[in-house]
Amino acid sequence: MCKVRETYGISSFELVHDMFTVDRKRVVAFCEALLESKENFIWGCSARTDCVDEELIALMSRAGCGGIFFGIETGSRRMQKIIDKGLELNDSVDRVRSCDKFKINTAVSLMAGFPEETMDDLRDTAAFFVDSLRYDYADPQLSILAPLADTPIQRQHRDALVLDDGVADMSYRGWQQDPDDHAMIAGHPEIFSSFYSVPLPHLDRELLKELRDFLLSGMRAFRRLLLGLHQDSGNVVDVFQQWQEWRTANGVDFPGGDRTIYYANSDFPSDFFQFVRLHYVPKASKAPLAITALVEYEEALFNLHGDPDDMPRQLEQAAENDAKDKDDELLPLEGRPKLQKGVQVIEIAADYQEIVRRLSQKTSLHDLPDKPVKVAIRWIPPGSKEVRQLSALSVELLRLCESGLTVKEMTEEFVNRKIEVPGVSPDKVCLVGIEILRQQRLIAVA
Repeated sequence: MCKVRETYGISSFELVHDMFTVDRKRVVAFCEALLESKENFIWGCSARTDCVDEELIALMSRAGCGGIFFGIETGSRRMQKIIDKGLELNDSVDRVRSCDKFKINTAVSLMAGFPEETMDDLRDTAAFFVDSLRYDYADPQLSILAPLADTPIQRQHRDALVLDDGVADMSYRGWQQDPDDHAMIAGHPEIFSSFYSVPLPHLDRELLKELRDFLLSGMRAFRRLLLGLHQDSGNVVDVFQQWQEWRTANGVDFPGGDRTIYYANSDFPSDFFQFVRLHYVPKASKAPLAITALVEYEEALFNLHGDPDDMPRQLEQAAENDAKDKDDELLPLEGRPKLQKGVQVIEIAADYQEIVRRLSQKTSLHDLPDKPVKVAIRWIPPGSKEVRQLSALSVELLRLCESGLTVKEMTEEFVNRKIEVPGVSPDKVCLVGIEILRQQRLIAVA
């Protein structure tokens, strides 16, 4: 391994081999060799979920595995048999959970649009997609079947293929084919089969394509809200169909008739938040408090983005703030604490940490205490976010920061109001609280 680094100067690589994990002994030997080399390589691979277990995933993680691609294909047990994939889906879920436990980024690859697929099968696949969102390191994917040239499914349906270059990732890149290219593709389906889809006697093709865009864009724009709606409703497809009806009834159209562009831009999350507030929560939700809290959180996060073109400047400012705010600087009594740039404090309807815990554990959202909480959201380079639910003490300190008081004046306020914790004097409670907020990069002391 040292030779690999010295010769090629690499520290990361991908093992592009569908059958890499089939031979367990080989995988173990490979990982042990990496560990013995003392070289810190980061690598990824593909695997079947029935060819790994938690013990092997733990070893792979220790050996530097940072990503695994799981080709689940379908979340329907019936379709697993029909397409001869043969995965036990409960085991597949366990493998995704194990990867999350060891912080391995996991691509959960799913596909829809098989000729035999029914609406119930599609609901199962959509459910598997959204259930994967319970795991922070899972990245579910959903594509629509487009047959490769000279494969059994292409030969079986060669006379019934439908030219539709908006289905497959291989063919669809968001641009229009010019007339000559389109004529060539239309004239040679045996070569350009990935621009075609198979017959779908049991599914509506346009519904399928919109559902794909809805799930992929929803995952990126409001991941936990999408998961919460799925858990609350029983199946995300029900929510999607309600959204379709509401969108149509309220004149929310695709600009220029382009569905994909609409779902990719900022109009979609903005419209969807309205749908959740105005329709889903009052008319369909079984856990309205939890869904209200989730939409408040996601909407605040969405609004915090502001102008996308301004994001690089915001992140640069956040990096400068971190660099200036040294941990070892003494807290100046005459300094005036203020909220850091790039930090937003919001109030939401219920305990967000508890909602996240229940979503991750798939437990009931129905009996949350009706008690608003405040949450601080902080953008950090290179573009990720840090979310903290604030204690009552932190909320009070931030309120005093907004008043423009000095550290000394805030301390006096705590003493006068006898704000303390058992065994700690009010002045020390205040000073320690300010220092914690500063260490968390929520405030700066000017």
